[in-house]
Amino acid sequence: MTRIQTKKTQAVNQKSLIVTVDIGKKTNMGYYRFSNNRGAKPFPFGNHAHGFGLFWDRIAQVQRQNQMEEIVVGFESTGAYGEPLMHFLKRKGVKLVQVNPMHTKRLKELTGNSPNKTDRKDPKVIADIMELGHALTVIVPEGSAAELRRLTQARERNVVRRTGLLNQLQDLVFLVFPEFLTIMKGVKSKTARYLLNRYSTPGDFVA
Repeated sequence: MTRIQTKKTQAVNQKSLIVTVDIGKKTNMGYYRFSNNRGAKPFPFGNHAHGFGLFWDRIAQVQRQNQMEEIVVGFESTGAYGEPLMHFLKRKGVKLVQVNPMHTKRLKELTGNSPNKTDRKDPKVIADIMELGHALTVIVPEGSAAELRRLTQARERNVVRRTGLLNQLQDLVFLVFPEFLTIMKGVKSKTARYLLNRYSTPGDFVA
């Protein structure tokens, strides 16, 4: 999970162009509207540099044509897939905010929409939440802080993978050699791993 520093904020006003993005692995869904609820239909753009450029050109043109003072871009709390876009938009000087996915789900339920994941609905719901004032300003770490965050995330992912592999190994040992687990407390210790590496079957122990 991407850990981004946040603080609560009154995200938008009448001079704000409200822009929202539903982040996807390959394709994002964008949306914009004004404080009077007039806006565009949700539109897709690629989750890559070229797609970011097309997205920015579109919303920047809308800002100029309607003389809006600022652009506020909102999205749900997201993982690594949203980080490149956040850095891109930060360089453009826009205000970045995020909303809690649970708020998105709850508002869908209250307005009669299905709480299930629907990319074309989510951007509009995110905009509703922003206008209600339930948004957090995003502070995107850079430099050493960003590097430390990525290393921490990598460690967390590796710990999860390691735990999963050890659980699979223990299940396999129980199937092949159940007596082993009556002698050893598990397969995590150095002694257990050494024995399993040297003697992979019950027959190897008595050979």
